[in-house]
Amino acid sequence: MIQSIVARIRALPRRGRFAVFLAITCVVAALASAAYWVIMVRPPDTKPLAIGIVAPFSGPDAHLGATMRAGAEGWLRSVDGRVGKHRLELRSFDIAARPDALRAAEADADVIAVIEAPALAGGAEAQGPAIPRLRLAADGGTTDEWTFSLSASPDQEARFLANYVRNVVGEKLISIILPDTAEDAAMAEEFDATLRRFGTRVVYRWAVPPDGEARRTGLKAAAEEIASRQVAGALLILGSPDLAAEAVAVMAEAKVSNRIIGLRPMATTRFRDRLRAVWTAPGSPSAMLNNTLITTPLLFDTSSVEAQAFRSVFEATHGFTPDWRAMLAHDGALAIGQALAAADRRAPAAIGDPRAAIRQGMRQWRSPETAIAGLAGPIFFDGSNNPLPTLVGVYNGDSLIAAPVQLTPIRDQGVSDYLEQLRAGRMLYVNDRFMYRTNLATVGIRLNKATNLNHGARTVDLEFVVWFRWRGDSVPSDIVFDNAVTPIRLGTPDRSEDNDQEHYRAWRVRGTFFLNTSPIRRPFGVDSIGISFRHATLAVNNLMYVSDVIGMDLARAGDAAMGKPSPTWLERLVGISRDRASPLVSQLESDGVLAGIPGSAIHDAFMSQDVVAASTGGDPRYIGYGKPDARFSRIAFDLLVKPEGIDPARLLPKDALPYIAIFAVAGAILARLLDRRDRGHVWRIYSLVLRLVAWPALLLSVGTMVLDYAVTDGGTSTAEGINLAIKALGWIIGAMLVTMAVERFLWAPLEMTSGRKIPTVFRVLVTLIFFVLAGFGIIAFVLGRDVTSLLATSGLLTFIIGLAIQSNLRDIFSGIMLNVERPFAIGDFVRINGLSGEVADISWRTTRLLAGKGHLVSLPNGMVVGAKIENLTRAGHFSADMFVHVDPAVPPERVIELLGKALETVKAPAFELEVVGMTGVENKEGSWAARYIVALNVAKKKHVSFARGMIWRAIWTQFAEAGLTAALAPQGVPTGPTFSATHGTPEPLAIAAG
Repeated sequence: MIQSIVARIRALPRRGRFAVFLAITCVVAALASAAYWVIMVRPPDTKPLAIGIVAPFSGPDAHLGATMRAGAEGWLRSVDGRVGKHRLELRSFDIAARPDALRAAEADADVIAVIEAPALAGGAEAQGPAIPRLRLAADGGTTDEWTFSLSASPDQEARFLANYVRNVVGEKLISIILPDTAEDAAMAEEFDATLRRFGTRVVYRWAVPPDGEARRTGLKAAAEEIASRQVAGALLILGSPDLAAEAVAVMAEAKVSNRIIGLRPMATTRFRDRLRAVWTAPGSPSAMLNNTLITTPLLFDTSSVEAQAFRSVFEATHGFTPDWRAMLAHDGALAIGQALAAADRRAPAAIGDPRAAIRQGMRQWRSPETAIAGLAGPIFFDGSNNPLPTLVGVYNGDSLIAAPVQLTPIRDQGVSDYLEQLRAGRMLYVNDRFMYRTNLATVGIRLNKATNLNHGARTVDLEFVVWFRWRGDSVPSDIVFDNAVTPIRLGTPDRSEDNDQEHYRAWRVRGTFFLNTSPIRRPFGVDSIGISFRHATLAVNNLMYVSDVIGMDLARAGDAAMGKPSPTWLERLVGISRDRASPLVSQLESDGVLAGIPGSAIHDAFMSQDVVAASTGGDPRYIGYGKPDARFSRIAFDLLVKPEGIDPARLLPKDALPYIAIFAVAGAILARLLDRRDRGHVWRIYSLVLRLVAWPALLLSVGTMVLDYAVTDGGTSTAEGINLAIKALGWIIGAMLVTMAVERFLWAPLEMTSGRKIPTVFRVLVTLIFFVLAGFGIIAFVLGRDVTSLLATSGLLTFIIGLAIQSNLRDIFSGIMLNVERPFAIGDFVRINGLSGEVADISWRTTRLLAGKGHLVSLPNGMVVGAKIENLTRAGHFSADMFVHVDPAVPPERVIELLGKALETVKAPAFELEVVGMTGVENKEGSWAARYIVALNVAKKKHVSFARGMIWRAIWTQFAEAGLTAALAPQGVPTGPTFSATHGTPEPLAIAAG
């Protein structure tokens, strides 16, 4: 059976056999890949674990489910769909299609936890399913051990807003528009009750139908009443994003100018999209939204660098800006994943009940010290709720930015001067806790120029403008640059402006800063050019920095419709296209910030705020019991810089790298096996093509995997060393492939043509040249060193060596030309510049001739190429012509007759008579003779002299019998045998009349 298969394969043409070998190799590689997946990749459980998303995925609120799923997918992509040995996936449960969606998630054995949307009006579910539930917002009533809330409940937020509006803004008259539901009525009552504690209350309430055409009718009636009564004060709008958007649009139609306030539904992308869709009033929605005050769990101008990076990736992937719902869904998935990882650490063998293990892990996070870092802030659960601070945002046009004053929860256990802080107005009592009244300073940075990027010293020179806008008496510009090489202090401002409400200062700064100080994880090869600073003395309780998204012209957000296509393969190869760039990236590119760093391009850029602990320097404000922690608000500007050029690694999914490496190894092995036996030139081409594909693929896949591992576990310096080694290997592999190509496409055909081997010294010399060029490439392009002096030194050395061996090199190259042109071959009789002989040998440096009497003469090939070469063998015969001189008195007819009879009697080796005839009468120094020629051709050179001798004797005999006697040759006529230029000079014979 096997022999039959082998015989059939051997009977195939070469192309067919190669296809069979390639198919066998692919099958073996596929089997090896499957074994790798089973042993190294496949988790013990064949089914992936699922995180459920319980939210509306259909109907008018489908945007909520889509946004939540997109946020959770962002986390899932960041961990490559895996936590430890577990594969994870998302599973959607549509609460709009089936009210028991939560029960369905609980009944699904694969679902280990769920992320739940905020409770919708009329959509409350039964409590108590035995599955971990992470709600984006608390519902104010659920306290069972399976439920964890990622932000405040609506009633808590309503109380917070009432406190803020009354005590911070100073608003005393407030009216409410709300949906006619029990939940919203309870929320309005909480708001009113809080106001009454401060001596004021809600003036009017308008309850409208929650949806449908009746809702718009009710909103119009409320707007007309507000306009006709000229109701004063602020207007609180409760309900869904759609209701709030329609309410704002209707108020604009009725020309209601009251300041609008609201809760987190108005901080969503859906609210702004819906407002633009239903807007019918003159002008734009921005004018109506301007100065609208809302509460929200997250503001991007106060968020961390990780949140900014998530936003950048989210916008590039989905084409719209994530809101707090997407960010909290991300944090919910993160919390589930971290709890699952903690369960694996507690029980390395197997987790008995993943749901119970996740619940146990989450219940361990009870304080900021045990919290995990989420995008919206630290994730921990005080009871069952995450006490994230409620932030206050204000619309500047249609851009949501942080309000000038925020309320910061007091977490310090020993603070004892509450009454003093309350009297001074620096603290409020909100939602059963004390909160600092924190002033915000708006910070803007305009990076003008980056120069002198020094990877060795890890520094870069930056020139930028920094400005501050603030209210109050604090001085936010007393800052400390965390990553400055030498301390930078702001002196006299370049610009200064003050009015009754706000102060403004701006400075132009130049300095040297350390690279890669940002905590964000970045791809290898991408450098972080950063500016990071905090206040020198004021902690976060007194001062918080926020990004000036308006002043920096960063308000343009990706609010386009969902479904914007992801980058194409070509865009991934060269980087994301500019039309997908963030506003900050577009601004930096148009300003030419990296013009001073050739060969670099912008990968991404963002500005962020976070809170860091810092040394107090012994400041008594932070030393001792009852004093706050020394935690400072920090602003960071991060510009990620990547090398320009094409990066094939961007096209390779990380999960596919091991399998690419396996197939590349299989291809390299097949190429080696094909070369073990010389099967001919075509097979050498096949094996070379295999190497051209396999070697680069192997280097790229293995190098990328090693780099990823080094970046994660080995540190920057280790990763850089590995990267240099990989790049150097690329040049070396290139030199090896070029050398192999020269061997197979130049030397091998040349040897086949010439029948001789190329000199080893010449092969080594050419190979050395390729590797020397690769070495120069490594020095110049990998190590980044100047090779000018090295090239000059090597050029001088090459010149000296060239002078020493130039004659040998000339002879070798001439030998190549002789083997290519082949003017003669071994065994040919040639005449080279008058030297005659048989070609005995042709080497790469000399040509050897076997001359007369067996002498061996060696001629340098350089001299042979430039000489006149006569090949006496190419005609197929040798000339044996003879000249006979006869007394002119003898009739020519008689002489020719005698010559013919003489030739008929000759028994010499085979010869061919061409002509016998008289060529003329000559006078040689006074003597006259008739000259006759006997033109003969002999098959072999060695028979020329023998044939002449036989013919001469026959002629002598015939002439003697005819009475013609021999006489001396006429004077001046040569008598010795010679060779003419073409056929050789015939031997003369003189005959006189008897």
